[in-house]
Amino acid sequence: MLYNQNWEKPKDPMSLDGLIQWLETKDPDEKYCYIVSEGCLLAQYFRAKGWAKARVSPSHLYSAPVRWLPFIRLSRPLPSGFNDIAVQGLFTFGAALDRACAYREAHQHAL
Repeated sequence: MLYNQNWEKPKDPMSLDGLIQWLETKDPDEKYCYIVSEGCLLAQYFRAKGWAKARVSPSHLYSAPVRWLPFIRLSRPLPSGFNDIAVQGLFTFGAALDRACAYREAHQHAL
C-alpha cells in the first residue's frame, strides 16, 4: 500500500517467487488433487491470484471467458517448472513448497 512501510509488494503470479510466496501461506500437510484441472495446486494458486475460473493443463493456464466474448478462452503457457513442482512426489502443499525451493536453487542462474 502507498506510504505503508510494512506492506510487501506481491510477487508476480507468473514467477517462481510468487508461487513460493503463496505456498508458504498454505498448510504444509494439506493435500491437493493433481488430476482435477480446477482443483489442482496450480489452479488454486492462480484463482488466489485473481483468475476466478482458472483451469490448468500440464502446459497452460486457461482463464475464464470474458462476458463479451463468451466463446473465446484465453490461455497462457505455464512458467518453466510449475507443472513439475505440482506433479512430482507427494501431493501436499509442503512437499510442493520443498520442490519449488529446490527448483529455484537448481535453476538460480536461469531465473
